[in-house]
Amino acid sequence: MSVLWLDSFSDSANRMAPPPPFLALASRPDITSFAGGVPDPSVFPIEAIRKSYEQVLADPSLRAQALQYAPSTGLPALRSWIAEYMAARAMTVTIDNIILTSGAQQALDLVGKLLVNPGDRVAVTAPTFFAALDTFNAYRPQYDCIPYGPAGLDFVVAETVIKSRPRFVYVIPDFQNPTGLSLTLAERERLLELCVAHGVPLVEDAAYEALRFSGEPVTSIKAIAQSKGFGAQVIYINTFSKTIAPGLRVGWLSAETEVIRKLAALKLSADVHTSVLNQMAVLRVAQDGFAEHVSRVCATYSARRDAMLAALRRHMPETVTWTNPEGGLFIWLTLPDDVDTTPALTTAIEEFKVAYVPGQLSFANGLGRNTCRLSFATVDAAHIERGIRRLASHFESIGVSATGVRAVVSGSVPC
Repeated sequence: MSVLWLDSFSDSANRMAPPPPFLALASRPDITSFAGGVPDPSVFPIEAIRKSYEQVLADPSLRAQALQYAPSTGLPALRSWIAEYMAARAMTVTIDNIILTSGAQQALDLVGKLLVNPGDRVAVTAPTFFAALDTFNAYRPQYDCIPYGPAGLDFVVAETVIKSRPRFVYVIPDFQNPTGLSLTLAERERLLELCVAHGVPLVEDAAYEALRFSGEPVTSIKAIAQSKGFGAQVIYINTFSKTIAPGLRVGWLSAETEVIRKLAALKLSADVHTSVLNQMAVLRVAQDGFAEHVSRVCATYSARRDAMLAALRRHMPETVTWTNPEGGLFIWLTLPDDVDTTPALTTAIEEFKVAYVPGQLSFANGLGRNTCRLSFATVDAAHIERGIRRLASHFESIGVSATGVRAVVSGSVPC
């Protein structure tokens, strides 16, 4: 008797959604794609990466270490650099508080594996990073959603949700994927107060933290927690994917030592350790002008953000609104309530040759049908202009009114 594979998958596997088909379509050369939430290869420090690999592989001792098995927590020298990097951002940690991961995505997976049993409640913003939802879904949680948008975080809902003691609260405080919005200092402090009051862990995803183009930096939730004596409350996640290169798959998680010890055991069972060769390469790139490199990256993305905002002002129907992020990779569009951007995407790609991410993917509660995410990271100014013009024409073709009251919202809104 042959195996019926579709009947053999686990409940966890069946809960996982397949990759959205628009990602493959959006990669066609005739499509102006604002769909990919990825860094632009043109800003990767190629020469520094090449030299780093050459240095490691040319040294017999280093290459033996780089190509051998290693502890799951990661390369001590890179963890030490990360501790110094975090210290410059007012977070006090040692290498014992840090585990290196295969990107921030694995850090999220480890958090899910560490904290979630089937049926547990997990609190997320609505919207949130859809790949985080996909990752947590493997552990079969239920979601409590806290509305988040241009008016800020809804603390009426947040207080109710956190009082019910979910397994953790997951937030992206800086230039959130998908909205580009950032939590204000007051919002961060209030969210932390609620988590401390009810004994709920807070998972801070700081993947975009370094990509600030304008405005004043806002203290991380981890740093706020430490300053108030509640540092243990926060699990902090970051990555080199947005600053150096995502293909190297090097990120990190910082938490209390007992958390790191358990995560090391979980990582050992998953992939033993993150590539030591890649860790060594990242360390050398980070040691050789990391701040200057990030400044160049931010300059590139800042110009593209400005080009997209200008094109939106020129071409979008007045009933469409959008965020004005101070950093990151994304701008979030809100259309009239009767518009559904998910089925409209097919027409956008096939007839207007432009792609976006439907907003509904980023809502665990099924809302957000009239929203979409645009990424400006991988598109130059000329293609941004052409793509936004096409997108505006597409919206008008599906009935989005060209007249109304436009309110462009800021990337950081008081609570």
